[in-house]
Amino acid sequence: MLVLRKEDHSMDERERRFLAVGAYLAGAAPTEVARTVGRTVRWLLKWARRYREGRPDWAQDRSRAPHRMPGRSPTWVERLIVRVRRTLMTRPRVQHGAQAIRHVLAERGVTPLPRVGLINRVLTRHGLVSRRQRRFTPKGLPYPAIVPTGALCHALDPVGPRYLEGDGRFFSLHTMLVNSREVALEPHRRLTDPILLEALWKTWQRLGLPDYAQMDNKPPFTPSPRNPYRLSQVLRLLLTCGIEPIFIALAEPWRNGHVERFNNTYDQRFFRAQRFGSFAALVQASRGFERYHNHEWRYSTLGNRTPAEVGATLVRRYPPTGPLPLLEPGVPPGRIHVVRLVRSDQRVDLFGIRLRVRVAFMYRYLHATISTTEHCVRLYADGRLVKEQAWPVE
Repeated sequence: MLVLRKEDHSMDERERRFLAVGAYLAGAAPTEVARTVGRTVRWLLKWARRYREGRPDWAQDRSRAPHRMPGRSPTWVERLIVRVRRTLMTRPRVQHGAQAIRHVLAERGVTPLPRVGLINRVLTRHGLVSRRQRRFTPKGLPYPAIVPTGALCHALDPVGPRYLEGDGRFFSLHTMLVNSREVALEPHRRLTDPILLEALWKTWQRLGLPDYAQMDNKPPFTPSPRNPYRLSQVLRLLLTCGIEPIFIALAEPWRNGHVERFNNTYDQRFFRAQRFGSFAALVQASRGFERYHNHEWRYSTLGNRTPAEVGATLVRRYPPTGPLPLLEPGVPPGRIHVVRLVRSDQRVDLFGIRLRVRVAFMYRYLHATISTTEHCVRLYADGRLVKEQAWPVE
């Protein structure tokens, strides 16, 4: 009978299994063998059982992966997901995320249809997912919510200048109906006040008139830099049409994140994905991309529906057909909303006019409302009025 010694603890694991099973089969007591090799009786019996299976590699470690994975799709489904992903990635305008892949599989009649999370896991396993670095860390400061639930809101952003090879520069006014993610593109050589007003008018004829229009703090949206009390032509048009403008916080473009993300899509899937022979060709292609986005692009936040499908459920009002009418003289009635972060100087910058507030509002967002009928501005913190003063709108 094989006798094990205490110094045998230094042997490797495979040799330990050979000696322990040999001693056990030679008639040694299981408890004595297990104690000598520093293992349990259960361990000894497991390796003795594997020895009796008659396999020459019985002392080798085996994979502990489960034989069945109920949550994993069949191999042919995984191959199909990978093939669809690579096919979609070759088309510049087409989405290629998990939602888009699932939609293609549904059109092909794949059953059962894999879930979005499972598709993402398949893409990760095959190295087809690139992780983006998070660029913005929330500071935990509550941002004022101005647009009430159910109200229609447009997000505006002028893009440019962009340059066409051999045909000069251009600008493009991008407008997104936040409720449905529908967009309207208006490319122009310049964005002067008259051109911008015409672009807005054409945009509203396609998207409808919103209740609110959110934008950044760049001209020609803002009041005159020489006279902050004088409204710009854009503000006059918005107020005349019953639209309340909203200016986001200074130097925080992510507050207009819906249209900013679309601008990235516009650059990657449209403008930098093809060549345009002329500005006229770009204008025509922009309308095609607009229609494609609104009728084919799918958003997970919309329940994997297209913007046009969601937009068909909205109740909208449209401006009259035809060219833009002349603006009436005088100050149109309405309200202008401005969001500002109060810093250590305790000032709220409203287009160059700086209003002082109490130290208690340092490093907080305040919501300013300019009333063109009452000619005053009111500052709110968390919906509570904190300051009011005259604002002689011109």
